[in-house]
Amino acid sequence: MNTRYLSFLLLACLGVACGEVHPPDVVGTPPGVGQRSDAIINGSYLNPNNEPVALLTTSHGRCTATLHTNYWLLTAKHCLNTNDLRYPHTVSITMGTQSRRPRKFVLHPTEDVAIILLTEPFAIFGDDHSFLWPLYSGPAAALNGKRLTMLGYGANTPDGNGIGTLRQADLNVSADANTPQSLRVLTTSGRQLAEGDSGGASFWNEGSNSAQCPYGYLPGCIAGISTHCDYVEGQPVALYCTQLAAGYFHDWFHANIQPTNAATFVSQSVPTEVQSGQPFTVSITFRNTGAAAWDDDTGYRLGSQAPQDNNIWGAGGRIGFDPYDLVQPDGTTTFQFTAVAPHLNYTAVYPFQWRMLRENVEWFGDYTPSVAITVRGTYGDPPSDPCELDPSLCEPDICDIHPWKCPEEP
Repeated sequence: MNTRYLSFLLLACLGVACGEVHPPDVVGTPPGVGQRSDAIINGSYLNPNNEPVALLTTSHGRCTATLHTNYWLLTAKHCLNTNDLRYPHTVSITMGTQSRRPRKFVLHPTEDVAIILLTEPFAIFGDDHSFLWPLYSGPAAALNGKRLTMLGYGANTPDGNGIGTLRQADLNVSADANTPQSLRVLTTSGRQLAEGDSGGASFWNEGSNSAQCPYGYLPGCIAGISTHCDYVEGQPVALYCTQLAAGYFHDWFHANIQPTNAATFVSQSVPTEVQSGQPFTVSITFRNTGAAAWDDDTGYRLGSQAPQDNNIWGAGGRIGFDPYDLVQPDGTTTFQFTAVAPHLNYTAVYPFQWRMLRENVEWFGDYTPSVAITVRGTYGDPPSDPCELDPSLCEPDICDIHPWKCPEEP
């Protein structure tokens, strides 16, 4: 039995001689394992613009990468070598007409799977922020005897034609109690995975919206990631191929990714007493703990809270970024701005609180600690019965912003 990893074969030709060349320092791949860039044999063509599966291209070959969210992808660890890990910007990831670069890779310590974080998101049907293809969290044994849909890029025949084309096939899988991390993919109706499908997903539709396969953007969830095939000598189609079951690396995966948008409060400088109608300076610092970079063009803002979207302090309840500011993940940003106290006749106390948001998408991350700011009114503290002193103060709009309660109408 010959085991081949599902990634690529590099051919070097000099004169009339061609020979197999092995990629240098392939992470997780035994030395001397030959690799080719075939894909699903006899698979059905898919439009790459409409599927959450991307073509991963390095200086030494090609693999498949599977989207979990717009920013986070999965692939096989052996598709990456030390040069890719050191210089992630040299790796290209394409999905139809979209091309992206990885920001970083996270490798599983023992299994043949890796996580990719992109520098900018893929858009799925024009949506660049809410795509989610969840991972199946159950045991591989629960999928024994199921037929799963496999996806991968590359050739459509054993002799290597059609490299770089996305295809799918419905294939039967079996599970073995002795290898709980694996799904064995069986040749089904003349179809089978082949080298080049590494990093491609299988998905299971039957378990949709269950506890182990939660609701996502698409029906079903990722059941496994393709890793390698086992061949009988002289046979062009693998006897069987192997996927790493998603339930086996589910917890590790979620421990190593961040949500697209996340923010951690760092510090703030806010006065506790201001004069009615007067400006004052505020400084608020957040750390970007999500996967997406923040800038003004993509709608990231600091927004008012307590209550949300209030304009008590001016500026329309929003503080934006300077045109050329870009806050990368793990970076910090400080919003320093001038707020204006509300115009009051009498002293009152207002809460001052803010939070990050992406406009028309979501609020996210920490709230700033609420600061009770005393706004000193023009006439000082309110009288004991302000409505007798000035009946206009009992108008509903006025009463809503003052700490006293107006008399009820008879």
